[in-house]
Amino acid sequence: ESASSTPYVGFDGQFDIIIWATVTGTSSPAGYFFSKGNATDYIKISHTAVSSSVSRAKVEIKINNATPVTITGSNVNIFDTSTLDSSQYHFIRVKRDENNLVSLIVDGTTEGTATAAGNIDTNDGGDTLLYIGGDIDGSSKPTAKFAQVRYYSGGYLTDDDYLVLR
Repeated sequence: ESASSTPYVGFDGQFDIIIWATVTGTSSPAGYFFSKGNATDYIKISHTAVSSSVSRAKVEIKINNATPVTITGSNVNIFDTSTLDSSQYHFIRVKRDENNLVSLIVDGTTEGTATAAGNIDTNDGGDTLLYIGGDIDGSSKPTAKFAQVRYYSGGYLTDDDYLVLR
């Protein structure tokens, strides 16, 4: 749908969310980069501490009050204690394709996939807030620095377009 007929950020089809950030502390519980929803329907992208020196990207999707679909990274450490520059920022990508396959990709490495079919939006006309830097209620802020957040609705970037963006 066109922007003029849909006055809110929708999650009813394909999408691509790309976050360029770095985690500067291994907080526990998770710190949320991006979230939208309520207790019944939500999407949450976060970091979660594995140890005092390792943090992983994570995405949680809940649709129609079903058990959440969760993908937690296991390959790319997004925590860095050294002097921060652009080389220590990570591309955290969550995309859903035309087959409802959700992929968590960090720096080009696929951390996991899962199927999540249905409208992730809260079915409330878009009244819930989208948080960048907080959980669905604005809490649990990440220990991170953001360089950029991008959201594409109704499609996703091709692999070539993603590489150009990176």
